[in-house]
Amino acid sequence: GFFCRCGGQGDLLSGSLATFLFWATRNPDCPEPGAGVIAGWAGARIARACAAQAFAQHGRATTTTDLINELEPAFSRLFESETCL
Repeated sequence: GFFCRCGGQGDLLSGSLATFLFWATRNPDCPEPGAGVIAGWAGARIARACAAQAFAQHGRATTTTDLINELEPAFSRLFESETCL
């Protein structure tokens, strides 16, 4: 589907990436392809999930604040059972 892009989404992505990278590098048993790739994938995955969930609720009026409000539900849904991060 087509989602709108609002200012600040890159900030959400970069903050998520930094958090996942920190967590992944703190785990000495982080599997291949390594902490950087896994953190990049996780950051992109959660940013996309937040955008999709916020867009489903707010449509074209979605703001980055709406995406931020979706961080906890998206994280729980996507990563609750993950062990590397």
